[in-house]
Amino acid sequence: MQTPLISLGTSSLNLGQLLSVVVFVLLGIMFVVWSSGFLRRRLASRRVNADVTQMVSRAYLVLGFVVLAFMTMDFLQIPLAAFAFISGAVAIGVGFGAQNI
Repeated sequence: MQTPLISLGTSSLNLGQLLSVVVFVLLGIMFVVWSSGFLRRRLASRRVNADVTQMVSRAYLVLGFVVLAFMTMDFLQIPLAAFAFISGAVAIGVGFGAQNI
């Protein structure tokens, strides 16, 4: 369980860490999907407009998956600063793409 499977630079990933990450991600996905359905049922029981219910539950689902991805990268000790350049470039591209010319 402690034998390194993957080594990148100074960090390595062993079997125990790999299995715990897989379990963490599966449980996280199950929780996000379940809580999104719970949120959808609660909004539907309060007679909120169907479009608003769909939009809120989708936004919650996307946000939950993004948070789960960041938590997984933190658990694997992947530096999040490495994605700063890429995310900045994507944000600029989306900004230019969203303009009405």
